Amino acid sequence: HAIHAEHVKGLKIEDVSIDWSTEATEPKWQSAISLSSVQELELDDVTARAGGNAPVFRLESVQQAVIRRCRATAGTLVELAGKLPTPVLLEGN
Repeated sequence: HAIHAEHVKGLKIEDVSIDWSTEATEPKWQSAISLSSVQELELDDVTARAGGNAPVFRLESVQQAVIRRCRATAGTLVELAGKLPTPVLLEGN
């Protein structure tokens, strides 16, 4: 993953572009952003692509999330996993 975080409260990632080479991909490349056990997440204006068949954002047991104005240049934008006790808001993606 380009960015990985676990057990965080109040994480905001804004105005970021993650663009891996399309010519020289690595088998170990996965999601652009992988988050686990995060509360109060905001992803705003993030443009990225993932490696292989991975989603751009992999969210596991994330609570109170807003994903706004984000773009996947290739592949699936979001994969939700684990316990999801609160909704994930997708807005303008």
